[in-house]
Amino acid sequence: MMTFAQNVLGRMPKKVFLPKVEVKKVVNIEEMIDKLTNRIENCLKMNFKEFSGTATNKEEKIVVIVGFLAMLELIRNGI
Repeated sequence: MMTFAQNVLGRMPKKVFLPKVEVKKVVNIEEMIDKLTNRIENCLKMNFKEFSGTATNKEEKIVVIVGFLAMLELIRNGI
């Protein structure tokens, strides 16, 4: 019986401590809509190249994509 108990206890999973990581801020569609609304009010005519700028890294490209989606949402809402 003692051998059985030792085998069972020996097979129990060990407690694993995961390293803490820093969480990055996610681009929010509502914030992007607010920014776009302000930019459009200030500049009535612009093309997409002026809007997107020069996205060089992954984070900037994500901001451009979310901005494009926010612009489509604004158009859909008639703003």
